Amino acid sequence: MSTTDSPSEYPLTVEVDGESFLIARDPEQEGVYHYEWASGQNTGYGFTTGFAAFDEASGQTSHDHQPTLAEHIEGIREFLGQVDPQTGYIEDE
Repeated sequence: MSTTDSPSEYPLTVEVDGESFLIARDPEQEGVYHYEWASGQNTGYGFTTGFAAFDEASGQTSHDHQPTLAEHIEGIREFLGQVDPQTGYIEDE
């Protein structure tokens, strides 16, 4: 699958910078995805994010945006950039 494509089936396993993540849609919240860090040192640890798109013509925000693989990868890289390599968690400052 090209990174410009939107995945059509979830859950989806993605490898980013040597790390494995399981991505699942939230069944109760449109446009919300859960990312479990499958290869991380802390079982079940990850993050959740939502995607929305603004339609300038209508002035409405839609939460049914289908993120591309590149958007998923970008979010995962941002998450990994915040993780303390010693603990495997995002530390409070």
